[in-house]
Amino acid sequence: METEIIFKNKKGIPLGLLYEAETGMSMSSRGTRTPRGGNRFEYDQEEEKIINQLKFEKKLKIKGYSELSIPIEFVPTEIGNIVYDLVVYFENYLHSPPIDLVLR
Repeated sequence: METEIIFKNKKGIPLGLLYEAETGMSMSSRGTRTPRGGNRFEYDQEEEKIINQLKFEKKLKIKGYSELSIPIEFVPTEIGNIVYDLVVYFENYLHSPPIDLVLR
């Protein structure tokens, strides 16, 4: 059975939602975005800058009892180091606990 893998930031916001194209979001003048469905969240511009430099699939599927390599490409827009925490969630989270990752 396949399970969906979703990457989220430490606040629990799925990265695909947080950084999806503006066609799926509306931006208010106070620095919040409203995804389709009306849920609002604050976003961090520094975090958005980091995510834009990391190229990888934000949603994947994995078959049961299998391995998956996730290539992450770093495409820097400026000189410097990054440290970014993210969490890997599985669709059947009751059987597969989330995994904390630190990208450096």
